[in-house]
Amino acid sequence: MPFIESKGERMANNENHNKIMIQPIESNMKAAVGTLLHAAFSGTKHGYDGEAELVDALRKSTEQKIELVALDAYHAVVGEAFLTQSQVADKVGYVLAPLAVMPTLQRQGIGGRLIEQAEAWTAQNDGDYISILGDPNYYGRFGYKRASQLGVLPPAEIPDEYFLMKKMNGDLQLEGTLKYAPEFGIN
Repeated sequence: MPFIESKGERMANNENHNKIMIQPIESNMKAAVGTLLHAAFSGTKHGYDGEAELVDALRKSTEQKIELVALDAYHAVVGEAFLTQSQVADKVGYVLAPLAVMPTLQRQGIGGRLIEQAEAWTAQNDGDYISILGDPNYYGRFGYKRASQLGVLPPAEIPDEYFLMKKMNGDLQLEGTLKYAPEFGIN
């Protein structure tokens, strides 16, 4: 499914939830994203760790970025994916952080659709890779693997199994340390 489509064309049926639309965020949706991030991360193993504040900082970043939202049939924000430009040596890619779905709507494919659109946007914007800190069992289903297997190291002490990456071009050679946007505070 291509990324560049009108809102009406982005509607797709979902078995458990009427319709979900993925689109770039609009300014009137920012508060709803903050509420979503608090709800989505508060119930996780690691808990809420300032994801909404990170998103606020990333919105002001000078790095290339896009924030995608998933909207339900009533145009309520039910998911969010934020991509921020990053670098490994001379290769430019994106960090996908955060990715969140309203807890009551998880396990219905919304996160997967957000990842799919994030990947499409990255490819359209000549991104070489996407990096994620996350559950290898979940992201592995989408082709993400340990970044160390691709020759990429984290800029800080991050457990190898959670530092994941996917190349957008299978022939791409990566080697070096990932450099995050300064707003992440981990370079």
